Amino acid sequence: MFQSGFRAHHSTETALLKVTNDLLIASDHGLVSMLVLLDLSAAFDTVDHSILLHRLEHVIGIKGTALDWFRSYLSDRYQFAHVHGVPSSYSRVSHGVPQGSVLGPILFTLYMLPLGNIIRQHGIHFHCYADDTQLYLSMKPEETEKLLKLQTCLKDIKSWMSSNFLLLNPGKTEFMVFGPEPLRDRLDHMITLDGISLTSSLSVRNLGVTFDQNLSFNSHIKLVSRSAFLPFCMCFCALCLSSPLLSSPLLSSPLLSSPLLSSPFYPLPVLPPLLCPPCHQQEGPPT
Repeated sequence: MFQSGFRAHHSTETALLKVTNDLLIASDHGLVSMLVLLDLSAAFDTVDHSILLHRLEHVIGIKGTALDWFRSYLSDRYQFAHVHGVPSSYSRVSHGVPQGSVLGPILFTLYMLPLGNIIRQHGIHFHCYADDTQLYLSMKPEETEKLLKLQTCLKDIKSWMSSNFLLLNPGKTEFMVFGPEPLRDRLDHMITLDGISLTSSLSVRNLGVTFDQNLSFNSHIKLVSRSAFLPFCMCFCALCLSSPLLSSPLLSSPLLSSPLLSSPFYPLPVLPPLLCPPCHQQEGPPT
C-alpha cells in the first residue's frame, strides 16, 4: 500500500506531488482523469483489536512474544469522562488505536494493508496519507468501461470497510474530473457510491491544497493570498490608529471607545475608508 503518512522523508507534499504529476502527464497525453477522495469517519477510533491482532499474526507474520506485546498493548484499556470534577464510570475500549502514541499510526497503517490489494485488483491508481485515500484513473472519453471499473472498485472498498468496522462517508467523498476541457465535456461526470450519485466538483480540497479541473491552482493561490492579506490589512489598520487623523470628527463616535474595540484588530471593519483604503476598496489582495 503506497502510504506517505507516518514515514520518514514522506509527507502530504510527497503524496500531492505524486498524484499531481500523474494527472498532469495523463492530461499531456490527451487523457481525462478522475480523482476520488475517500472520506472515513473516525477511522482511528474504529479499528477492531481482534482483526488487527489477526492481521499482525497472519499477514505481517508477527508471532510469539512479539505478538503478545501487541496484545498486551491493546488490551485492558479503559476510558471515562471527567466533567466539573465528577468522573463517569469506566468503559472498556475494544476498538481504536491510541492516538498521539508512537505505535498508533503504525498499527493503523498495517490494519489498512488489505485495502491496497483490493484497489490493485481493479487496476486503479491510488495514494494514501494516513486515512485519506486518493483514487485516480486516466482514460479516453469513449472508454466508458473504465468508469464502470472505478464504480466496481468503490463498491468493493465500501464492502471491505464495512466488514472491518470502518465507516466510509459517501456524503463527504468527493469526485473530480481533470484534463483538457473539450475532452472533459465528452465524459459523463457522475459515478455512484452506495446508491449516492457523486457529481464532479469544480474544485476540491485535497490534503490542504485546492485542486481545480485544469490543475492551474489559481483557486488555491487566491485563497492563500487572501489569507495572507488579512493579517497584513489588520496590521495596517492598527498603524492607522497612531495617525494624527484619529482626531478627525469622523472618529468621534462613542462606538470607537467601546472596550470591545480595545484590540488592534477590531478597528478593521469600523475605520473609515479615509484611513484604511485597502480594506474598504477590495475584498482580496491588491493586484
